Amino acid sequence: MIHSITEQGYFVNYLAKKSKADQNHYFCGDHRVSGADCPTCKKPLLRFLKVDMLDTRLYLESSPFEDLSLLYCWTCNIAQAPFYYQLKLDGGIDLLEYEKGGTKNDFPYKNYPIFFPGSHVRLDEITKDIQQDIILLNEGRKDECGEAVQSHKLDRPKHQIGGVPFFVQGLPKMKCLECNEEMPFLASIADDTVDGKGFTGNPFVQVIFHYCEKCHVVGAIQRCD
Repeated sequence: MIHSITEQGYFVNYLAKKSKADQNHYFCGDHRVSGADCPTCKKPLLRFLKVDMLDTRLYLESSPFEDLSLLYCWTCNIAQAPFYYQLKLDGGIDLLEYEKGGTKNDFPYKNYPIFFPGSHVRLDEITKDIQQDIILLNEGRKDECGEAVQSHKLDRPKHQIGGVPFFVQGLPKMKCLECNEEMPFLASIADDTVDGKGFTGNPFVQVIFHYCEKCHVVGAIQRCD
C-alpha cells in the first residue's frame, strides 16, 4: 500500500477567483525561490505548484515553512532521473542530486516557456468510490471499476495531493538522501496547464513528488506511458 502524507487524497483544481475560504495553494506562475535555478539550463526551475503548508488537511502545519514549491525542469537531463532538493529556512532550496547533461532546447517543444500561467487552486476531496476506482486501475482491474473512470477520465494522471493517485508506470519509491528512510508520496503533477497547452503534449506523462518532513527533502521522478 502506498505511504502518503495523508490517506485522504485531493484533486488540484484551478480557481477562476480565490475566495477567503480557499487556502493559498498556487499553480505555476513566475517565482523567486532562491537556489531554484536549473544547473544545466541556467534558468529558473519550473514551479508546478506552491503547496500551502498551513492547510491543516495535509498535516504539515508543524513544518517551519509556510509553503513548499514543487520544482522541475523539462528541457534538460534532470527529467531523466530522480531529482532531489532540500528546503531552507530562508525560503530557498539547495539542490542535492540531479541528472547532469545537456539542454534539449526543442524538447518537449520549441520555445518552451520559462513559466506557465499561474492560478490559485482548490483542493477537492476525492470520494471513497473514486479513490477505490483509482486503486483498481493501478492493480490492472479496470473491469471492476465504476462509471467514474470514463466520466472523470480517471485512467490518466491528474494533479493530486495525498491519497493514491493513478500511476502510469506503477508506484515509485524514493528514499530521503539525508536519513535514508522511505519518503511519503506528496503529489502527482499531470500534463495539464491553465492555458491548455500542457507541459509536454503527452497526457500520460506525470511527475511524482515525495517529501521527507523530518529532513525537509523533496524528491521528484518522471513517469510516462
